[in-house]
Amino acid sequence: MDERMDFPKESQCSHSVFASLFAVLCMISLGMFSGCSSAEPEEGCGQHCLETASFVIQWTESETALPGVRIAHRDSPERLIFETLAGADWVRVAHGEETVSESGGSFLFEDDRVEECSQPVLDGISATDGSLRLEVSFSDCNAQVVGEFSEKSTTQIGLEISVVEGPYNRILLEQDGSGVTSYLGFGNQYNRLNMIGYKIPVWCQEQGHGRGLEPLSSTLDSISPGSSGDWHTSYTCVPFYMTNTNRGLVLENTEYLVFDFESEGKAAVEVYSGSLKARILNGDDPAGLVESLTEYTGRMASLPEWTQKGAIVRSHGGSGHARDVLDELLEVDCPVAGLWIEDWAGSRDTFTGTRMWWNWVLDETLYPDWAELVPELLEKNVRVLIYFNPFLVDAAEKPGVQRNLFEEAMDGGYLVKNTEEETVYIESGGFQAGMVDLTNSSAKEWLTALMHEQIGYGVSGWMADFAEALPYDSVLSSGVSASAYHNEYPYDWARLNREAVQAAGVDDEFLFFSRSGNARSPGVARLFWIGDQLVTWDAYDGLGTVVPALLSSGLSGYSLQHSDTGGWLSIQLEEVFPNLEGVDCARSEELFLRWLELNAFSPLLRLHTTNQPEANHQYNSTPESLAAFARFTKIFAAMASYRASLMEEAQSRGLPLVRHPILHYPEDPEAWGLMQQFLLGPDLMVAPVIEEGATTVEIYLPTGSWTHLFTGEVLDQSLGGGWSVVEAPMGTPAVFYRSDSAAGQAIADSLEAEGLR
Repeated sequence: MDERMDFPKESQCSHSVFASLFAVLCMISLGMFSGCSSAEPEEGCGQHCLETASFVIQWTESETALPGVRIAHRDSPERLIFETLAGADWVRVAHGEETVSESGGSFLFEDDRVEECSQPVLDGISATDGSLRLEVSFSDCNAQVVGEFSEKSTTQIGLEISVVEGPYNRILLEQDGSGVTSYLGFGNQYNRLNMIGYKIPVWCQEQGHGRGLEPLSSTLDSISPGSSGDWHTSYTCVPFYMTNTNRGLVLENTEYLVFDFESEGKAAVEVYSGSLKARILNGDDPAGLVESLTEYTGRMASLPEWTQKGAIVRSHGGSGHARDVLDELLEVDCPVAGLWIEDWAGSRDTFTGTRMWWNWVLDETLYPDWAELVPELLEKNVRVLIYFNPFLVDAAEKPGVQRNLFEEAMDGGYLVKNTEEETVYIESGGFQAGMVDLTNSSAKEWLTALMHEQIGYGVSGWMADFAEALPYDSVLSSGVSASAYHNEYPYDWARLNREAVQAAGVDDEFLFFSRSGNARSPGVARLFWIGDQLVTWDAYDGLGTVVPALLSSGLSGYSLQHSDTGGWLSIQLEEVFPNLEGVDCARSEELFLRWLELNAFSPLLRLHTTNQPEANHQYNSTPESLAAFARFTKIFAAMASYRASLMEEAQSRGLPLVRHPILHYPEDPEAWGLMQQFLLGPDLMVAPVIEEGATTVEIYLPTGSWTHLFTGEVLDQSLGGGWSVVEAPMGTPAVFYRSDSAAGQAIADSLEAEGLR
């Protein structure tokens, strides 16, 4: 299908000669369409054509069938950014009744179609006030629908389709997908980047543990159905995609929806709602589409400078242990940006390992000198970070508890309820918890006060965990439907954290990092992490999922993203349940060091000791690991100024720090298929080792000359991009910079001067 639309780049409506020419060009480009429209388009664009400030919308003439619609930006009239399938019924509706089963933040959807409406009839079309409006009924049901295209900004066209008559709560939109070979985006995606040929639901939930790795996945599902997850389950719910043909679409809906790319030449999305709201994005290339997307979603501010000066190391077990951890690291000259004291409110042992007491009050048994410890560490330029989530457990059984927040929340009516007006309990690996109702303003004020108490001690940040588990049929104090609010809850959780920090006057110097998020979360979050990976090598749920998640989320507006160094989830069940053979996993030294090599080239270097610290290799388990950790922390710190410039670009343009190569090499077909390597900014290409025992790695380098950051080896790809097998012994990851890059050479010189090469 011809992709050209010969529109002028600037409006000439005030000049009759140019207006006439423009009308002719519009009709030529629509020569395949016939007839005359009854709509009254704006003067200067011609029949079947609407000119807005930045876009031109064309439609076919039709008396009863849906008209075909094509849209181009006036700066690039030769390229369509939206096109319906020729002669297709591209809008359909249905009445469905979904059955949703859930367990501990994992959800399974089934849908029963009561009635489907697949034969739309055009009742009217009008082009006025800068928008194109279609009125549609259906010959096979009583539904009536209104659709409207209107300009949202110079880079976005809005599309809203609403059911105005009938009990129809499903809307399907289809687009032409001719020539499309890649659909990328969709937030955190761990197992697959290109969704062509697949259906992908968009719903915030636990990513699952195992995700197809056997026998672990089957074992977990037998205990808690759905808990192992699937290839598409994600902590983030971002209904966005971009294509290799430079088309982009993001939906504003927070209801459950499903993208369908199974049929060749067609892209479809179905929303479980009586209203579909989308934005059609314009961008000359993938980077331009990210800019357009983040104009809507919001862009992430630069991280505090202190976060870039060293590692953030997890500490647990009390004040004495925190001081010991810091002393050991300083003794080996390891730069430390902060201690993440996750168990500040206490910890508890469960069959899944060590968990925190979700009662956001200081555990004075573990930290009796908290008021002295926090400023003491700050005097050494080491920040203290802690832990929060939107759950509360009944702390009545917690030894020495002085304040039971669960009881306070129950008394205040702050917790999410069910249809019987009873508090909803969420299962979480060995205990139950209530969930704070973030639509309740009093609950938010109460939770904010708890955060302010810790900020008052001098705390500089925290992990803002969870927020994906709001039950589908729960009851909220605001009266909003939980099914529509579920995907909004992660946004409101991040916004509550951000507003609490801003109200305390510490926003510029404070770091909270979020696991969950929706499309608009980058506008309120400070930093994301990709979640709870297994301490394994596999590409189901282990190290092999890290780079794909960084790449997909970066394309989706999550410009500041990182992972737990070494992973989090360790399984140690076989001793307790001897029949569970083959499910245990523990972190090895090799796995830890390879993960460390990867994370040194990300926006933040942070350690997790896992849920089973004693069974897993730690950064200080051997002298060799401690030395390697100190070295790669210095490598991370040496790139602080480079990352600072990238964060400025993230704030101004929305581009991620960890970048899919297509953001700089969109014309290279090989770049679109890359899944296990990334660019840090425009200059450094990183291909981490993700296979156990491997001492080489295969890397693709686009056209140009590339220099190895650690060895100085030059690979000349001046005749075209190509693959190379590169030596990558432990401690020498495959990192190349463009040989003509001043920034890359400056980093190499810095590492050389510090003896890190």
